[in-house]
Formats: sequence, C-alpha cells, structure tokens
Amino acid sequence: MWYFLPKLKQMNFFAGESLFVQREHAEEVYFILKGKVKLMYDLTEGEIDQPYHIPFNMYVEGSYFGDSDVLADKTNDGRDGTALVDAESVIYVITRKDLASVLKHYKDSYAKEMNFIAKERRLHHRAAIDELKLQNMHIKKKLIKNYKHMIT
Repeated sequence: MWYFLPKLKQMNFFAGESLFVQREHAEEVYFILKGKVKLMYDLTEGEIDQPYHIPFNMYVEGSYFGDSDVLADKTNDGRDGTALVDAESVIYVITRKDLASVLKHYKDSYAKEMNFIAKERRLHHRAAIDELKLQNMHIKKKLIKNYKHMIT
C-alpha cells in the first residue's frame, strides 16, 4: 500500500457533477471515501445531440470504479457509461500511468486480483447495459424518431 497512497489525488465533488462521459478515453480509477456515484448509460448512444441517461450501477463509500475501463478494456473503446456524482463526495483518483507503476510492485498478488476484478466488473457492466438496451429499445426508437422529426 505504501506505493499506492502517494499516487492518489483527493478531489471533492458536488451532486450532479460529471466525472467522465460515455465513450471518453479512460485515464483514471476512482476510490470513494465519502459519497455516491451513479453510472449512467446514454440510451441514444450518441445518435442524437441530447443524451437519454439510464442508471445501470451505483458506487458508494468504500468502493472504487473505473478500473474496468482502465485495466480490462484492451481495445480502448472508452468509458462504458457516464459517471455522475449522486451526493457530495470525496474521491481519490489515480491515473492509468500511476496505477500501472504501482501494480508493477505487486506482480503476483494485488495486481492479478485487481485485474481479475476489473474484468469481472466489465462483464457485469456489459450485461447490465445489454439488459437496459433490450428493455428500452422502444424508447430509443421513439427518441431518435422524434429528434429526426424536429430537425426536418
């Protein structure tokens, strides 16, 4: 842990602030000391200018997130959702570069465990997003139809 702590940067956020946006290149992992962060999926997938966010996961005090995008996304597709602060929060942030340097010190134990958890979390996020898309396909079609009608 002594390698890890100096690399963390404390940040304070208010409810409604965005930490990152869906499809954005992932550069940080977030550790929540206080507060809550909601992961939202844009149902329109960028097909229209106005996003339609649906929550698919919530992270609370003591949890961390962003690892699935930094460690498990080998194709670098970007973030799988938008992270919105749900309550005033104190969050520690570590960059991709600093995390990689820290994990080199834990070759066999912590690094493998963190990579395993990131892969599992990625699978969980993908399954939740796929379910959201399936359940809300009619809403997406309606949103896109209405948007196209408005701009013509």
